[in-house]
Amino acid sequence: MSRPAQYRDSAILDNPRGETRRDEDPPGPRTPTHIEFRLLGPLEIHVDGHEVTPSAPKLRQVLALLLLRRESLVQTSELIDELWHGAPPPSAIPTLQTYVYKLRKILGSVGANVDIRTRTSGYVVHAPDAVVDVSRFEICVDRGIREFTSGELECSVSRLGEGLSVWRGPALADVERGEILAPLVARLEEERMRALEMRIEGEIRLGRCEALVGELRSLTVDHPLHEGLHAKLMLALSGAGRRYEALDVYRSLRDTLVRELGVEPSTEIRAIHQGLLMSGPDEAEPAPAAPRRGYGSPVRTPAQIPPDAPHFQGYGGELRTVEGCFPGKGADTAIRVVSITGMPGVGKTALAVHAAHRLRGRFEDGQLFARLGGDRADPVDPGSVLRGFLVSLGVAAEQIPDGLEERAKLFRTCTSGQRVLIVLDNAASADQVEHLVPGGPQCGVIVTSRPHILHDSRVVSLHGLDRSDAIELFKGIVGERRVAREAREAEQIVRSCGGLPLAIKVVGARLAAVPGLPLASISRELCNADRRLDALRFQGLDLRARYHSSYMHLHVQEAGLLRLLSILPENVFTAERAARLLNCSVEEVEPLLSSLVENRFLQVWEKAGGSEVLYYFHELIRLYARERMKRENGGRAAGTPR
Repeated sequence: MSRPAQYRDSAILDNPRGETRRDEDPPGPRTPTHIEFRLLGPLEIHVDGHEVTPSAPKLRQVLALLLLRRESLVQTSELIDELWHGAPPPSAIPTLQTYVYKLRKILGSVGANVDIRTRTSGYVVHAPDAVVDVSRFEICVDRGIREFTSGELECSVSRLGEGLSVWRGPALADVERGEILAPLVARLEEERMRALEMRIEGEIRLGRCEALVGELRSLTVDHPLHEGLHAKLMLALSGAGRRYEALDVYRSLRDTLVRELGVEPSTEIRAIHQGLLMSGPDEAEPAPAAPRRGYGSPVRTPAQIPPDAPHFQGYGGELRTVEGCFPGKGADTAIRVVSITGMPGVGKTALAVHAAHRLRGRFEDGQLFARLGGDRADPVDPGSVLRGFLVSLGVAAEQIPDGLEERAKLFRTCTSGQRVLIVLDNAASADQVEHLVPGGPQCGVIVTSRPHILHDSRVVSLHGLDRSDAIELFKGIVGERRVAREAREAEQIVRSCGGLPLAIKVVGARLAAVPGLPLASISRELCNADRRLDALRFQGLDLRARYHSSYMHLHVQEAGLLRLLSILPENVFTAERAARLLNCSVEEVEPLLSSLVENRFLQVWEKAGGSEVLYYFHELIRLYARERMKRENGGRAAGTPR
């Protein structure tokens, strides 16, 4: 049996002896028993007060990944990648079968509420929230955040403390972490730190500053570069009447940041420091306010930017352009707006999100994000987006007006005098964006759209990655060793993807899902022009669907020209060539070509020294247009152009 076929046989992974039984009915009687899974510290399983944790390292790794992805499918390929880092031995499948079988034996006497169940391509662990410490922690934190937001500080501090109390040390401290488990553990540690900071902030607001100083000093020693913890130590010391010690914390932090990272402290830290300097030695010393608060005053600064792409690559010049538009200070009265445009799949959203993360320090009053659905028949209503923004900025729901214009005015009022970054993804029109622009010149807006829709903005147009950046992106997803083994095939794959990040990510995801699949098999599939767009579709990522959503917005004449252009033997052509194809004048065809350029189905070819306008068809868009032509002709190819 070939290895790809083996990966499809996950239904037998739990049954290495070939016994005939249903997955839902494991062998032997089950007696309801109390069980507890502890992941927030060393991995432990306790049954009726007795520890039954497996000692084998890889068995613990499998259990940890299944529990962290509880109630969700963990694919066989993911488990193999986690255990053997992309280089599984020939015995990977039977070895994994044995691990799952042994875990089932451990859980066999616990009861029907805890079980490992087999699905077509992997496993799902079922376990109640009450028996997994991660779930208990997350439930407490969610409730604590809601209570904090509603002003119930006493309850919030108690709830967050209850959640933090289940931690016994670093998460999965004694479990080896591969490329899948490591980011899951890192997320848990981030949530722990977030809950800890919120609990400390609540206690500072309740006036318990003196009692916090010792804990915060210990935390800042453990996290010498964590500015948030140093800020809270400064606030606690100030609130306890120890202003000079708070100033010394700032001096020590600044020295560390400059020495280790070559950067100055954040705006928030500097604001606290300035407040300490301005208070006299005989004045009462309330803790200085950290971020500035305007109308609405949210309890926590909104930070809505999605996670940054783990393998972001390329577009260095475009990134510098975006960042250069937001210097962070100045006397301009006009708000700064950057518009990122480009064809479907070229990486507009990824660049906007990456830039937003790099710019967060310049917009300390918050970052807001919205997907506007510009590729849909019914784009998102800006009124509903404004409602979400206003709630995030601290406006009570009952105070939000019903009308779009009134909501926009209130939004501008809330952001006046603030430094807030707004990222609007996949905008449909200038009218949709107009109402979502904030009020103050210190704010910034990044808009992504396929066509250029904002005339009063700095336009950054994306055309695809160059070869070296495309290869680096591919390596980041698939793995350097795997690419090095089949370097020629990797080059061919990247060429077939035409420099489009989405296409490269689709192919990379397909290969990452099946570690043993040769790159050559995907390369051959992509070389078949008739099947290439089929190959660029995987688990919700679909390049053809992106093209189709844009195609459906074209006027009937524009769509007709696009289809006809796909049968030209060359990718670069002139307006005269297109006019001959349509049997019309150049004056008639040029507006249609311009519209296709605006909608990013065509590009203008920049040729040095040439006075004639040349148009360029990206190969993947051309393949899509040819598919549409065949469909219009009932599955038959069009005739040869004159």
